[in-house]
Amino acid sequence: MRMKIARVLPLFLVLTLAFAAAGCLVPVEEARVKIALTPEELVEKMVEAIRDVESYQFDMEMTMDMKTVNYGETIETSSLIQSAGQVDRTNQRMMTTMIFETTMPPMPGVPEEVMEMEIEMYWLDGMMYMKASMMLGMPPMWTKGEMPWVCSLEQAVDLLKVSQIDTLRVEEVSGVEIYVIKVVPDLGKLWEIMMTIIAPGMDLDPVAMGIDLEEMFDKITMKTWVCRDTFLPVKDQSQMTMVLEGMEKEMSTISRFHSFNEPVTIQLPAEAAEVEEMP
Repeated sequence: MRMKIARVLPLFLVLTLAFAAAGCLVPVEEARVKIALTPEELVEKMVEAIRDVESYQFDMEMTMDMKTVNYGETIETSSLIQSAGQVDRTNQRMMTTMIFETTMPPMPGVPEEVMEMEIEMYWLDGMMYMKASMMLGMPPMWTKGEMPWVCSLEQAVDLLKVSQIDTLRVEEVSGVEIYVIKVVPDLGKLWEIMMTIIAPGMDLDPVAMGIDLEEMFDKITMKTWVCRDTFLPVKDQSQMTMVLEGMEKEMSTISRFHSFNEPVTIQLPAEAAEVEEMP
């Protein structure tokens, strides 16, 4: 897809939020119901089930509305991000494709425009390979750099283990019973997960950086669906408002996990293998 871009995309932030959100979960007002398992027992069974997962596939859709204030002027943008991918946990490989579309407001001498980008990414042998266009008129190009193994399914369960969990009800979907749970996330763990993507290998302390996590994550609600037979997550849904200096983002995300332990083929394209590592 050819991009229609007059400005550089805030790509790194978008990718960070997209992957951190996979596993983060619409406001939930339902009353709790009695379920045989306690929330702690349910999470433990999920941990045990995921240990046996060798591969899986996922898809994710995120909408993001962002306000930025620059020299007293407020700029509002809206974005839609759609992605799908495959994960080989046994060999620590992953591939994903992402379509990113954002609407930029008009500026003096520049009409409203829609920026579009297709991104292709692979994780193999501790390296991330990414193919994307960054500027108007430039062809897509491959880049690569070191990136520790990150599995969104594992991160989602790690977050559940330290968060407040409420079991809401049991639903039936296509003849399968599903636990529906509400999550009040541990903000410290959520920050840690985000930082593994933003700055892998670095220990970034929000307190030392002058960041108040409760102010930064102004509003956040999460819900997840767990298969009653397998104890594997099948869907996550979240709404989040993040407030940073001069910037506010409202994000809504739906992630789906499926095809557990089915064969996946993740092969790095030849042109990507020849790319020099980013300095």
